Amino acid sequence: APPVLISPAGETTGQWDAQISVDPVDGRTVYAAWLQNKKSDIVVAKSTDFGASWSAVTADHTNAGTDKPILAVRGPDVYVSYNHAQTEYVSASHDGGATFTSVGVSAPSKLGWSLAGGGTVTPDGSVYFAWAGYKNNGGANGPVYLYTSKSADGGRTWTTKQIDASGSPPDCSAYSCGWAFLGAQMTMTSDSGGALYLLWNANSADKAANRIYFARSIDGGATWSAKADVSTAPIGAAHAFPAVAAAGPGRVRIAWMDN
Repeated sequence: APPVLISPAGETTGQWDAQISVDPVDGRTVYAAWLQNKKSDIVVAKSTDFGASWSAVTADHTNAGTDKPILAVRGPDVYVSYNHAQTEYVSASHDGGATFTSVGVSAPSKLGWSLAGGGTVTPDGSVYFAWAGYKNNGGANGPVYLYTSKSADGGRTWTTKQIDASGSPPDCSAYSCGWAFLGAQMTMTSDSGGALYLLWNANSADKAANRIYFARSIDGGATWSAKADVSTAPIGAAHAFPAVAAAGPGRVRIAWMDN
């Protein structure tokens, strides 16, 4: 079908970091999220006719730049996670995206920048996000901690668990890309039985090439399998941009880019 302009409101202030998600309950309600108003607004849009028409609301308005919104939906529950003021935030809706409330997600240690990479809502209503915490703000000269955060009460409170740690990102200045472009990031999904899956890239030494790792949990994120290096590329090859999808129960697909 021809492209549809979801929302013209960003024509003068810009729109970034688009996300899209289909409600797994009905298979037809579509949500989209993005940053707007010079990255100060978190916008969520909804379509109930397979994307032919859309309505949009501002889930959260801030007075500073935000980054990396990640969208997770199931039925009336809609969540979007994003970085603001060096903290990971989540805006939650329980009326199908009509209204939102926002809370900060605490980290085990003080971080300089937080970048979400994936999220999911399981059939029991629990919501999870995976994200990378950079120790130093605005630079690639410190460790990167990889976390999952879970809420079992509709996004009001969160528990955070560290999954892995990585060295600083490889240098990509030759490609004019940002300081975290090739850095560690973690994405996640769940299947119809509620099993959780993580896929992430990380390295063991500052600025070294990243590898791709996989882990799963069958107890709601309380414990995780040992991380598995799933790439057949030779040691020293660079890996980045993980993606994971699952149906179920137990059907999971993973993808990434390497050189």
